Amino acid sequence: MADKTASDMLKEFFARNGGGDEKDWKRLPKKKNEDGQWVRIFENRKTGAMVETVETGPGQFKARRLTPDANASFSGDDGALAATPTIENDPAKNEAADEIIEKMLSFDDEEGGISKSQLNKAGAALANRFVFAVGSGGGLDGFWVEFSPKGGDYDQHLEHVIGHLLPKNNGGELTELTFDFSAYTDPAKLVSDLQKRGFVWDEAYQATMDGTMGTTYLDTVKKAFAAPAAPAAAPKPPTA
Repeated sequence: MADKTASDMLKEFFARNGGGDEKDWKRLPKKKNEDGQWVRIFENRKTGAMVETVETGPGQFKARRLTPDANASFSGDDGALAATPTIENDPAKNEAADEIIEKMLSFDDEEGGISKSQLNKAGAALANRFVFAVGSGGGLDGFWVEFSPKGGDYDQHLEHVIGHLLPKNNGGELTELTFDFSAYTDPAKLVSDLQKRGFVWDEAYQATMDGTMGTTYLDTVKKAFAAPAAPAAAPKPPTA
C-alpha cells in the first residue's frame, strides 16, 4: 500500500476534528509562499468550508479557516488569529501521542508511566489530542482554560502531560484539567495562541462552559475569527 500523502493526512485531520467526511475535502492547487513553504488550500464540497494549511516543517502544518474570497489575496503567514489548530502530521509523533493518551486513559500516566522522551517525541501531536474551552469566574481571577483529551473520560492533573506545550505566560495548573491564563485580556487571542500550539478549541465544549459559567466567549471568539484582518499601515514617506 502506498504511503499516505500530506494532503490525505490533512483531510483525515479535518474529518477527525468535526469537518465531516474526509472524502468531502478537495485539495485545490498548491503553491509556495514568499518563505518557500508549501501552501495547500482545501475545500469541502458539501459545506463550502475552506481551510488553508502552511507546511512549516517536515510533517508540521499551520492551518486556518478561510472565507470564500480570502484565497486570492493570500501571500503567506499574515499574522492573523489562528482559527484552526496547528497540525502535527509526522507519523512517529502521532504514534507517540497515541501511546501517551492510551496510558492516560488507563491511568498509567503517574510514577514515571509517561517519560520525558515520549513527551518530546510527540510534540504538537499530543496537543492535537486535547480540546479546550475558555472560562472565567468561579472564584478565580481572569481567564482560565479547561482541557480534556478527545473522546476520553479523564479527571486527573495534566501539568506533567501538557504543561511544556502551553504558552510560557500561563500561571500553571489551578486544579485538575484547569490552567491559569489570567495574563490574557482577550479570549480570542488566548484561543489563537493555544491553537497555534496544536490544541483544539471545541465549540460544543465552549458552549457548555459558557452555559455553566454564564459567559459568552463562544460568540466573542467566533466573531473575532470571522472579522477581516486590518489592512497594513501605509509606509511613511522618507524624511528630507
